[in-house]
Amino acid sequence: MVRFYLIITIAVLIFLFIAVTYLFKNYTKCPPGHVLIIFNNKTDIYGNNLKFVFSGGAFVLPIFGSYQLFNLAPWPTEINMEKLATSDQHIVHIILKINVAISNQEIHLRNAAERLSGLSQEQIKTLAADLISGQIRYFFLNMKSLELKQTTEFRTKISEQIENELNKIGLILISTDIKHLEIQNFKNN
Repeated sequence: MVRFYLIITIAVLIFLFIAVTYLFKNYTKCPPGHVLIIFNNKTDIYGNNLKFVFSGGAFVLPIFGSYQLFNLAPWPTEINMEKLATSDQHIVHIILKINVAISNQEIHLRNAAERLSGLSQEQIKTLAADLISGQIRYFFLNMKSLELKQTTEFRTKISEQIENELNKIGLILISTDIKHLEIQNFKNN
């Protein structure tokens, strides 16, 4: 009888050791300046299946979900675009320095979780640069050269348009700096 209890005790201790090891192995830390997005298999009472951790860590069991770590640090992007046409047949050359980051607001983090999960930081930067370039092309096609010469209004409009598009994928626009803006008549080229 003692032997039976000894075997049961050893089996329970082995099971507890394996369970504790499994839990510690699946503890994920979130370093400063990052956000840990946990994708759960089941939703809560509000229909959410995402959990955001900004500091500390969390247990992420592969059976119940997965996770991705996003860096919240901003990165500079320089956009150099030549021969952009305006609506009144002028050619524009523009160089912009734009600072972009992954947003820390929950609504934008949800967009980032949906659209950026599985991408590396370099792929996210490339996607942001392509998105910004496309918005700049679209912006100039709908502008007249006279409107472009009003610098403060022009900067505000282009920043708003870029930020609206970046928010759709979970990014925010931190700053826009126009380094060079040249407007030429189409016939001069």
